[in-house]
Parts: sequence; C-alpha cells; structure tokens
Amino acid sequence: MRLISTVAEYQKLARIEDDLSRLQAWTTEYEAAHRDVFDVYYRSYGDPSSRNCAVADVPRISPLVREWEARAEALARLTEREFRAQGLLDELNVVLLVGNHTANGWIEEFHGRQTMFVALEFLGAPPYDGMLFSHEALHLAHMHHGAADWPDDVASHLIQEGLATAATRNRHPGLSDSGYLWNDEHHDSWVRECRAAERALAAVVLDEMATPAEAAHVRGLFAPDCQAGTLPSRSGYWLGDLLAQHWLSQYDLRDVLGWDHAEATGQASNDLRTGLG
Repeated sequence: MRLISTVAEYQKLARIEDDLSRLQAWTTEYEAAHRDVFDVYYRSYGDPSSRNCAVADVPRISPLVREWEARAEALARLTEREFRAQGLLDELNVVLLVGNHTANGWIEEFHGRQTMFVALEFLGAPPYDGMLFSHEALHLAHMHHGAADWPDDVASHLIQEGLATAATRNRHPGLSDSGYLWNDEHHDSWVRECRAAERALAAVVLDEMATPAEAAHVRGLFAPDCQAGTLPSRSGYWLGDLLAQHWLSQYDLRDVLGWDHAEATGQASNDLRTGLG
C-alpha cells in the first residue's frame, strides 16, 4: 500500500490564532505542502470557495484528527487485505486529507495510479467509516476490471454506484437502506419516496441510458443538489442498488465486475424492463 496523509501539516494550522493568518496559511503552507494532492482535489470534488468554513473548523477538528487518521489507516490496511484475499485488488493506494467539507471519498488518478481519496472531516463513526472504504475500494476493483474505460453516461453511473452499494451491503450486513445509500440513518423518507417512484424512475433511466450523466435534465439522478424532473435527488443510486442486489443474488461479484459496458448495460436494460420484483 502507498498511503499519503496531510494531517501533520494540517495540525500546524491550529497553532495560528489569527483567523486571517490561518486562512492565508491554509493555501501558502498546508495546501502548498501537498500541492499534488490538492491539485487533484480541486480538479475533482474540492471547492476553493469553501476554504473559509474549513479554516473556521480547524480548532474543532485538530484535536480529533490524529485519531481519525489512525482509524482510517487501519481501515485502509484491513480493506486491502480483504480485497486482495478475495482476488478483487492487488493493492490499495490511499490519500488521507482534511478538505473543505465537500465530499467524503472518491477515486482519482494520482501519480499514474487509481487512488482512493478520503476526506477525514467526513470519515464518519463506525460502521460508516468501514462502509466508506468498502464502497470506494469496490469502485477501484471495478475500474481494475475495465470500468475505468467506460463512458461517463447514465448506465455507467447506475451500474458502478449500484454495484459498489450492493456489494458493501454484503460486506457490512444488518443496516438500513438509509445507512447503505447515505451513510446515515436520517433518510428513511427518501428511501420511501424512491420506492414509490420505482416505475417512473426505471422508465426515465431506460430512456436515458446513453445520456451523459452530467446532462442537466438527468444530473439529479446522481447529484444531491438537484432533481431529474419530479424524481427524488440521487434516486439513481437507489435504483442501481436495487438492480445490483438482484444481480448479486444470481452471480458472483467477480463475474459481474468482469462484464464490459455493453454487456452490463444490456443486462440492466433487460432487467429494468422486465422488473426486479
């Protein structure tokens, strides 16, 4: 495993008492010490406009972040061992950072390798911390099985997010749908809304399988800050999870990860047309 952490430099910010000086040091000292990490962060899920809030949170986070870092490193090493033993990954490369409260975990290329980025300010308490590592590692495994070359369309998001969620269910059993789909227990009403909209949601997804996932009229299927028509925001995650649970009840995970984009999309389209009940 190659693991990089920004925590040591982050903690130096707590020694600066003046808010304006700390804000300046966030960029000139903290980010500058890990320029390669933050270049990737801001190209993906980071938002520079959120620096002020992140800087204001330094006094709260700094006394806690070493424990979060240790817990995250232990989870990373455990996840690597488990995924290697199951033939899903050869190695897990991880970046642990404290960011701007914009995302909890994601995969990006870093120094030529697909790497898991984890924002420690959003790590979450057990069991959600372990679920985060499992979910993102499953994305990595899928990429290593060919999904890294898939087009960025609705079908790809539906299948990749669905598989990561459904496989995480199998690794961390006994939680609620809200827990698996939101990493919290506060979205039961959202789950009910998605369930009630299943037919309409499936119809929209079937019509838009080849549509770029960032297109304005479908972006809300996977984005939390907008909706696709009258459908609940992020409802594509719910449908993808339902679809992938159906697949994993019939096929081995490694077999499903090996499907190419055309095969997986065709299977998804057929199953959504015939129903998953």
